[in-house]
Amino acid sequence: MNIDNAVYEKLLNCNWFRNCGTRESIDFGFEVSFVTNEKEMKKNIVSLKWENVCLEENGNLTSFLCLNHKNEYNKYWNSEVELIKKEYLPSILDKIIEKNEKRFLIEILDDVKMNIVLILMANFYSDFYKADFFIALLEIYLSGHLPCGWNGSYPEGKIMIY
Repeated sequence: MNIDNAVYEKLLNCNWFRNCGTRESIDFGFEVSFVTNEKEMKKNIVSLKWENVCLEENGNLTSFLCLNHKNEYNKYWNSEVELIKKEYLPSILDKIIEKNEKRFLIEILDDVKMNIVLILMANFYSDFYKADFFIALLEIYLSGHLPCGWNGSYPEGKIMIY
């Protein structure tokens, strides 16, 4: 088990937020709900609803691992999170900051950091669990958009993107 270097490279070389605010006809393979103004994005990205959806999805991953692959979860989870935060996250954040002079960057950075860690953790455990939610977040970031909320009643509904 390792973090796929190709996923790290994709995150590192992503066109971070380049398409925020646009409504492109992108076929992600899943439905999304577009947010086209910054004010709505800011309201949703810090909402309790979005935070709860992300925490629930993280809980789905960790509870599955605890129940079905307890040794691998106990052995690797904390050390991998620490490794990601020390070795992977700083260079990705440097690229995000370097490529973006947008005024909303400070307000969204905590959410983006958490999502990057969870995307990489889901990737690390991908032999055991297919984390569709975090795969979707990765695809949204790679498209130059920002996942910023949930439209609907979880688990039904769609990821909102800016």
